Amino acid sequence: MKKWIWIGLLYLAALSSASAQAPEMFRYQGRLVDGTNLVNATLPMSFKLYNAENNGTLLYEDSSSVQIVDGLYSTMIGDDTTLGSLENALTNATVYLELTIDSETLAPRERLVSVPYALNTGGDTDPAGTIVLADTYPNPELEAQGYSLYHEDIETADWEEFDGGYFPYFSTGIDSLGHGNELWAYSGSGMGANVFRTSNAREWTEGSFPYMNPMYFDAFSHGDKVYFFETGLQQKAASTSDAEDWTTWTNDFGASVELREVVLFKSEFFGFCRSNMVSLVFKSANGIDWTQASAGAWTSFDSTMGDEVLASDDKLWVVATEGTSKKIWNSSDGISWSLSVTNIPTMDNYHSEFIFYNEHLWCFTPHKQSCWKLENDSANWSVETTNLPVSSSFMGFEITTHDGKLWMAGQRDSMSPTKFTDLSWSTNGTDWNLSLSTSYGMDVVGTEDGRLWAYVNSSMGQDALYIIGGPKKQDGLYYYRKD
Repeated sequence: MKKWIWIGLLYLAALSSASAQAPEMFRYQGRLVDGTNLVNATLPMSFKLYNAENNGTLLYEDSSSVQIVDGLYSTMIGDDTTLGSLENALTNATVYLELTIDSETLAPRERLVSVPYALNTGGDTDPAGTIVLADTYPNPELEAQGYSLYHEDIETADWEEFDGGYFPYFSTGIDSLGHGNELWAYSGSGMGANVFRTSNAREWTEGSFPYMNPMYFDAFSHGDKVYFFETGLQQKAASTSDAEDWTTWTNDFGASVELREVVLFKSEFFGFCRSNMVSLVFKSANGIDWTQASAGAWTSFDSTMGDEVLASDDKLWVVATEGTSKKIWNSSDGISWSLSVTNIPTMDNYHSEFIFYNEHLWCFTPHKQSCWKLENDSANWSVETTNLPVSSSFMGFEITTHDGKLWMAGQRDSMSPTKFTDLSWSTNGTDWNLSLSTSYGMDVVGTEDGRLWAYVNSSMGQDALYIIGGPKKQDGLYYYRKD
């Protein structure tokens, strides 16, 4: 008797109907080799469903001849019934598949990861439409058939927690960014610096940062690389695609020119500098070759004093010092600037944070628990709330956008002896929903696959990493959906 080797099994729960009724069939795919040879043959196969991994009750059987090409086969279960009812079999809480090929029964039985027709009900927890489960993504084969990866609803999803046993120890805390579908974390000290990256929070790739301390660098994901630009007078820079092989260089903005902040706008880098209290704006397509775009229209730019730059789809926005107050300028090209706002809605400029969200400029002052929104085509601010869920900007306050929402991480109660940090979200700046609460500060980063990562940094060695959102999964398989 031949000894079949059953490897690389792929189970797809595919529905023959988009209704909530039990389907008559579902698709099953697999790969078969004979020793080390890929099988090319048409062989009799029997698919039996049991209610237990060993022994148990036979619930259903389908038998047919299946064509195998280069080891791969695909067949429908339910179109050649020889025993029982597929609909009744799939009502069991656990169902195991036993496969027999050319009279040889393969072991062990494979547990079906989901009741196929239950995925198509369109209920509270499962998406409506035709659903398949795949063991990989991206999955070009399914995408060619009109399926798209289905993402979790962050409003109702649960956070996945990883404690410090899963990731490297960072002696001085970390900064982080999202690059593609990966989280990149970088940390430095007097003993050296490192950059780590991961796609799942379990396996990490480590690389040595080419300079002493990456904390003094602005970092960006651009194309297939991550770029680092040192702020200050040194003007060192580096780029890498894998955190292991680095390209390094030194920019030359001129003598006594201090780089204060770098932003990405319309696929170009813009550097905001100052020299003897004169503001300068440079731009570069590659981060290496820079040209002066303009002289800043503002008196001075100092990111350490609350000045900042934001990039929307069509404009650069600069919040900068003018005399004893702050004003806001904007530009569509980084060359010509217009003074657009002369009144910041709070006198506490240093502790205010600005963000561009939903086609508006927003201003947050957490320790005053206030949030304002700049109305379109005007210099008027509307107050959205005076009851923000955080009350201090001193303990790692952070505001970002992700999944079409505002996300705010900050200290809950500045007077509390236990400095709880809450992460909340809002779609309007007024109503906030608590999503995650920890005892320490956190760094929040989104990645292209829709996941939100929250790294909790504790000086007491109780670091943790939390992930929410992204591709919806069940038992390690990814949901693909089409109407």
